[in-house]
Amino acid sequence: MSKTRCKGRKAFTLVEILVSMVILGLVMGAVLGLFFAIVTHLEQSNDITTAQQRGEMVLTALGPRILAAGLGMPQPASLDQISALQSFSGWVSHANPDSGQQLTILYTEPTEAVVSGETSLTKDTAASVDLEGTLPSAAEMKNAPSQAAGWVVFPATGAALQVTTAADPLVVLPKWGGKVYAYDRLHLVRGVQAKVDADNWFVMDGLWPTTSKRVVEGIADFRFVQSSDVNGRFLTVWVLARGNTRHDTEITPAALPDWPDAFEPIDAENRHYRLKAVQRTWRLRNE
Repeated sequence: MSKTRCKGRKAFTLVEILVSMVILGLVMGAVLGLFFAIVTHLEQSNDITTAQQRGEMVLTALGPRILAAGLGMPQPASLDQISALQSFSGWVSHANPDSGQQLTILYTEPTEAVVSGETSLTKDTAASVDLEGTLPSAAEMKNAPSQAAGWVVFPATGAALQVTTAADPLVVLPKWGGKVYAYDRLHLVRGVQAKVDADNWFVMDGLWPTTSKRVVEGIADFRFVQSSDVNGRFLTVWVLARGNTRHDTEITPAALPDWPDAFEPIDAENRHYRLKAVQRTWRLRNE
């Protein structure tokens, strides 16, 4: 009886085993190919997302300064009233030094202090302005005509005021006549020069005295164009940001859809990264 049972048993033949191995190899190859495709896609998506975020961070850092450019200050033609600003022709200007483009913004920062009563101003005559609220620190506002901390403005007045006594009452030396109105907010005069340094950092250099602050890394290029129409003047900024991974070969073309052809082609080194161009336009409200 045991011999009969043995005759009924069957095993895989060599051909069946080989066919199974071939099928298993094909399936595993497809799975591995899909896995690597997913990993590559995730790496690309992560690089593009990183570049997008970096570009948006640059625009976010610039936005408040551009919107506050020239707020409460005299018209650009009267810049000689502020000795520290004599070399500038407008609240937003640009240059093209050998190291790359550079954007200069002259703007104001609001404080917590407001005027408690009206004060008349006479050119080159000291005047006291009564304030309510928290005054800026001694480092932010002081008697220093050659520094940004030495100048303040009240937007409704539209005059450059040199600080002589940084206290309450605030003593200022106006550079033209006018009036400081009650409840107007005290603003500090500031200046910044924005550019991309040799290490691909977006840098914002403070003016008077000069300070340097690296803001965002991984920025390949930074461009801007001023324009105007019947609705006013505008500033458009383009930021070309890159991802984290540098590839052995160039993976980005010399021209991108969102990077204007009027600009120089993307240099060879930056084409080893995945790049993203972001752009934003602001209306220059105070020019």
